[in-house]
Amino acid sequence: MNRQNDLLNDPSSPVSGNPKGDVTLVEFFDYRCGFCKRAADAVTQLQKDDPRVRVVYKDFPILGEGSELAAKAALASRVQGKHQAVHEALVASKREITKDGILTLAGEVGLDAKRLEADMANSEWQTVIDRNHALAKELGITGTPGFIVGTELAPGALDLKALKELIARAQRQ
Repeated sequence: MNRQNDLLNDPSSPVSGNPKGDVTLVEFFDYRCGFCKRAADAVTQLQKDDPRVRVVYKDFPILGEGSELAAKAALASRVQGKHQAVHEALVASKREITKDGILTLAGEVGLDAKRLEADMANSEWQTVIDRNHALAKELGITGTPGFIVGTELAPGALDLKALKELIARAQRQ
């Protein structure tokens, strides 16, 4: 799979787990996607179980305006150093995603909501999202979630066992 540099080293893509991990899981996702929400616990658990894993999040909002707002909020939350908290809160949220709801959620996880609202207006986030869309299209990713480890693309909601198998296969390559 080409485009490894764009997948693994884009400074605009949030990273969690071990930033210097020796195996990287890239996830294309949408905050309104039920399958992404289902896979989120497995991704979080994988990072706890395997300290070698680095996760790169590719915001890929495909389910409308709420998805776009959530992606911009998550990307903008990096300005306050709180991406992981906002990411986990958005993925866990059962509420309909609205701007007011996002700002309430942000306040609940310790962000300055007014600052986040201002930061969300930065056009840089739309540029990041557009780049992720172009990359997904080039790689043949049409839905969410889409996971990539090494050169293997695994679409759909993977459970913890499937994620660990994907990691193990990549390490054998």
